[in-house]
Amino acid sequence: MLRRYCVLYVALLWILYVLTYVRFVRNVGRSFDAEPPGPSLEITPVTPALTRRPALSMLVTAPAEPITSPPPSDPMITSIPLRLVVFTTMKPCEGNLVHAQYNSVMSWRRLPLRPPPIVVIFGGQDDVARIANRTGALHVPRGDCIDPHSGTALLGKMIQHVTLNYPNADMYGFLNADIILPRFSADAFRLVSTLFTQFFLVGHRFSVSVEGDLPFHDSQWDVMYVQKAFRSGTAAKDRPDAEDYFFWSRGFLKGEAVPDFHIGRPAYDNWFVHHAIHTDQPVIDGTDLLLPLHQNHDYSHLKKTNNSVRYWGSVEQQRNYDLALQHGGWQHGMVEFTPFRISPKRCGLRGLLEETKKSPLLVSSPPCQVYFRREWKPLHEEWSLADVHDMYGKYVRPGQTGTYRAALHEPPQ
Repeated sequence: MLRRYCVLYVALLWILYVLTYVRFVRNVGRSFDAEPPGPSLEITPVTPALTRRPALSMLVTAPAEPITSPPPSDPMITSIPLRLVVFTTMKPCEGNLVHAQYNSVMSWRRLPLRPPPIVVIFGGQDDVARIANRTGALHVPRGDCIDPHSGTALLGKMIQHVTLNYPNADMYGFLNADIILPRFSADAFRLVSTLFTQFFLVGHRFSVSVEGDLPFHDSQWDVMYVQKAFRSGTAAKDRPDAEDYFFWSRGFLKGEAVPDFHIGRPAYDNWFVHHAIHTDQPVIDGTDLLLPLHQNHDYSHLKKTNNSVRYWGSVEQQRNYDLALQHGGWQHGMVEFTPFRISPKRCGLRGLLEETKKSPLLVSSPPCQVYFRREWKPLHEEWSLADVHDMYGKYVRPGQTGTYRAALHEPPQ
């Protein structure tokens, strides 16, 4: 009898052990879907939800079937509201550009932000309207944002349009329509906006070859694709003077009128970065956390004259050079001149490559931190670094002084 009770007791203990182990395995599995703890930043309350004023002197066509992006169940969405308005202009949709431009806009719409990002597409006709309808973007096919002679979009007019129509956005962004943003790019926006009240975010791009539409129906589309691109070595870091994306906080431009540079022609991107640096507000290189992917494509949309691509010999190119020279030049218009950078302390690209060796899937980037560039030199020769630190300190959010001091004095690891 005693032996029978002992056997039953051992059997019960064994069953409890098995159940405990199963629960432990399930919890570990769920932990891969949870967002890792970010930097210890205090969040400043934000204003009410984003609204849009009626369009000013421009026709806006709403999408036929707007989508909700990203899905409410996305584990990367946090309780931190961040209202982002992104705008772009598109090339004629021919060949692989159809897929490249769809992939780009869809990746922006799928960023795990609350509320979902608003995307505005300037220019283009029916082919561009179809992409807007598929992605839930807004389409501005004509108006004074488009040069009537060349058909190119004008940077200053586009900025004026989104600022007037979406005055209470927290952030604005302009990207070329061939740039894909992985979902964990949203971590960079949250990190910078919780540290600084005003900022400008820019960075390098990585060129990749993409065939067809990306599988956005899969919640891990970017994880699988980014891992494949970087681990196989097919993602190539591009030239340092080619900037294809810019994000800035509401109020960063302080109501200044941006010149009407022709998009898709030289000099406008370098001028924009140079101008941002010379406002003496925080400008951050976010390359390692944003991981922007530039999709390789042909340039058949550029007309050729005398066997040379019109991009380099056009009237629009000369116009851009003239505007840049008239408004301060572009000699500091490279990412390496930015005073801050999001540094890989097991973060971003470096963290991705390290972590994917341990886990087959990475659902979000490892924690990152903003650092001051040790090699950065003050643009004002008579200033000391202490003067520069005080200058940027004016834009640190309340409660973030300790984080800012660490950014200035702790070397990146």
